[in-house]
Amino acid sequence: LRANAQTRTISGRVTSPENEALPGVNVVIKGSTTGTVTKADGTYQLSVPASAKSLVFSFIGYKTADTPIDGRSTIDVKLTAD
Repeated sequence: LRANAQTRTISGRVTSPENEALPGVNVVIKGSTTGTVTKADGTYQLSVPASAKSLVFSFIGYKTADTPIDGRSTIDVKLTAD
């Protein structure tokens, strides 16, 4: 039980302002090098430690989004053009 409390899986979808899927977006736990990249349909899944506070979403041509986790297991993000 303790091991499960230390990490959790967060998933979601990253889209453009026009609601189009964004593949290849970097999704990283803020303050670490742990992360993943969104798939062709804009979805991602990432195992994060319980101590993680936010995820950083970055993609060329778009503003970087620093998004608080706030206990959520699903985080969908809409990136805005840079």
